[in-house]
Amino acid sequence: MNVPKEGFLAHDDVAALNEPNEPNAWRPQGDSPLIEQPGPRQAPPDRVERMEPRRPSSAPYEPPPQPAARKPRAAPPPPPPEPEPPPAEDEPFVETWPVIVKLLHRPGQNNKGEEIRELKFREPTGGDINRCGIPVRIDQNGDVIIVPQAMTLMIAALSGLLSPKIEALDPRDWNSCAYRLRGFFLPDPSAW
Repeated sequence: MNVPKEGFLAHDDVAALNEPNEPNAWRPQGDSPLIEQPGPRQAPPDRVERMEPRRPSSAPYEPPPQPAARKPRAAPPPPPPEPEPPPAEDEPFVETWPVIVKLLHRPGQNNKGEEIRELKFREPTGGDINRCGIPVRIDQNGDVIIVPQAMTLMIAALSGLLSPKIEALDPRDWNSCAYRLRGFFLPDPSAW
């Protein structure tokens, strides 16, 4: 048998491979050859039924069954209505005095040297502004800016403590006091 250099076998060579040269040579079971010879193409067994022509029937045409349509999911029940907030009253908020601010980060000292955990502020007056200065101002963008020196004096005057005791407060506690008091020194536009 001659095998060409390209690696292809001629038809006669394929037939020769299927015939054993030795009487005791191994042979696959059954009649299947080692190498299939070209022949008419056959459909795999699972497709034979599909390839057969349809036979005419006397029954009327019935369309193939359609898959069952999905039922739309029921919408979840709506959430219960939230209670409406009470109508806003026309009465303005009235601040109660004394205003108390807790010192959360470090206790302070009163004028006697005793430890205190909160500051009590009395209501400011025009005289406090005259003596201490205006502790807040509004810039051209409308931002409220705290003036530190005037606010320290105002915190001292309204709490009854000396200013060195206010200067010794933790900065976070000082800011808590300053921001709690700043609203009392801003103008009220409803008066214009």
